[in-house]
Amino acid sequence: MGDWPEEWGAFEAETENWRLWVPALFAADETTRAIAAEVLGTCGDVEAIRPLLAALESTRGMIAGGGAVARALVRLRDAWTVEVFAEALHDHRPYVRRAAAEALGWLQDIRSFDVLIAALRDSFFGVRLEASWALGELGDPRALAPLVEKLQDEDENVRRNAIEALVRLGDPRAAPALRAALQDRDPGVRAAAEDALNRLPPEAA
Repeated sequence: MGDWPEEWGAFEAETENWRLWVPALFAADETTRAIAAEVLGTCGDVEAIRPLLAALESTRGMIAGGGAVARALVRLRDAWTVEVFAEALHDHRPYVRRAAAEALGWLQDIRSFDVLIAALRDSFFGVRLEASWALGELGDPRALAPLVEKLQDEDENVRRNAIEALVRLGDPRAAPALRAALQDRDPGVRAAAEDALNRLPPEAA
């Protein structure tokens, strides 16, 4: 989160007393929730996973600041968080699915490939947005065709994320689709496609 406000005291000391911050995960204030998640995420104690998961499933915790909860779980790097986030992609709440897709991108674990591909078809644009980004982070060449398909997504933000993910893959076969995106109806997508073509290796562009 960057620099901490002075009124929160010494952050390193707080991580040693992370249990005192658990109630703050469910506070009404977004900043309070985000700071509490950061404290738990950097405490190094796997026992902090359980309250973080509870916050991940909390409406109050996820509407704003939910990304901080997901990142805190990733920082703990417990092996089973991949399975937890993969399961969360089937949650009925779209904001939980979105946070799960983001977390899988941070984890960069190839075991999440199939569930992220499926998440590209989610009805909520935010899930498709994060799944596109996450697949770029994985860097698996099998994502090429599904990401190219997302260049036709109804949401321009998803299309831009798909373009960036294709650049991360670095596959020359993406160039024709990126050239086609230069004709996209959204100026932001067109600009992203032009930038992407400039960033691809010369033999790809």
